[in-house]
Amino acid sequence: MLRNLLILLWLSLPILGQNYTCPPNYTMVLNKCLQVFPTTAWGNHSAAEQICRKDGGTLVTIRSAIENRAVATFAAGNNRIWIGTFCFGNDTSQCVYDDYSGPLSGYSGFERGYPLVTNHNDGCVLMVTQGSTAGNWLSSWCNPYEPVSPVCEVPPFIDYQIPTPSCVNKYNGFCYALLQGTYEYGTGCGSSFLSIHSNRENDYIQNNLFPPGQNLILLGAKRKYLVNYDWSDTTNWDFDNRDPMDFNLNHLDCLAMNRSTGLWNYVACNVSQPLICKYPIPDNHPIESHCNANSLLMAPLTITSNGYPRNNNGSPCSYKIGTTGAYRVKISIVDIWGIQLTIKDFDGNLIVQTGIQGTYVSPSSYISVTQTGTGVFRAIVIPY
Repeated sequence: MLRNLLILLWLSLPILGQNYTCPPNYTMVLNKCLQVFPTTAWGNHSAAEQICRKDGGTLVTIRSAIENRAVATFAAGNNRIWIGTFCFGNDTSQCVYDDYSGPLSGYSGFERGYPLVTNHNDGCVLMVTQGSTAGNWLSSWCNPYEPVSPVCEVPPFIDYQIPTPSCVNKYNGFCYALLQGTYEYGTGCGSSFLSIHSNRENDYIQNNLFPPGQNLILLGAKRKYLVNYDWSDTTNWDFDNRDPMDFNLNHLDCLAMNRSTGLWNYVACNVSQPLICKYPIPDNHPIESHCNANSLLMAPLTITSNGYPRNNNGSPCSYKIGTTGAYRVKISIVDIWGIQLTIKDFDGNLIVQTGIQGTYVSPSSYISVTQTGTGVFRAIVIPY
């Protein structure tokens, strides 16, 4: 259902620029999006990691001498900073990156005599950023009684300069659109029904996308057999965050993320939950508005103002939309500003006249939509 609604739309928005950029408050440093945060209490390493996870990031990972110098310069206002490396022993082969990409490979900035690990709590790694040893790494007790600032890294994304609010939630090259429905409704996203492929992405969703008062977000995953699950978008099951203490497997074939833990719990597929369509930030194909189409439009489809996402020339647009069988027509206005929409049923009775986001259902299998104004709008229309 939603396949032609979200995928087509977001794969077809025009590119107005292709510069990699960073989320607010992050700075681009050698294609890394970095931010220095205030020192955590007593320099606590675990607290530093939690700060980064809230933005879907990790402590900064460093893989070359050039990156090392750039990070040291960027964070030079802080004497010592936490970086995204942890060591389990006294050899660099026993050190790993925080981003789950494996052991150190090819480069380390450890000062001579380091890493020096004597117990389970002194394998955290910090960088000195001032003085003659600036840029050197030291393994450290993870709760040092001295100030150590976290430097967080999140993925950059291509800035297509799409006006807000067309793509509000951007992460690692994707837009995340929050909807509500059952698993069957979510499969209408097609290849855009949410799949999660890293701990960082899981953190981003947990900390940024839950609606107020909601404790679960439905995932685009369903049981295939026994304890094996597949993503509806057919991507690989390469990340699994199911709660090992959730024993409600019987007759609960779907999964939802738990707000408080970030873990995935078993849930019923036929219960309406918040869900997410995740779609690539768009490329350079033209978008079809359907403004003043000569024939009846059939749901599912997306309708927009002329020239969306840019302002239109003010010419009125009308849309006549139907569906088949016993279905009614459901229209969700997901993006609108500077414009007025008038929605009527088959008999010409007014359903709504609005200039704000909202969802409306026709009493029959037909609606008409009239648009006036010079702003923009985008609406998703589906059989219901």
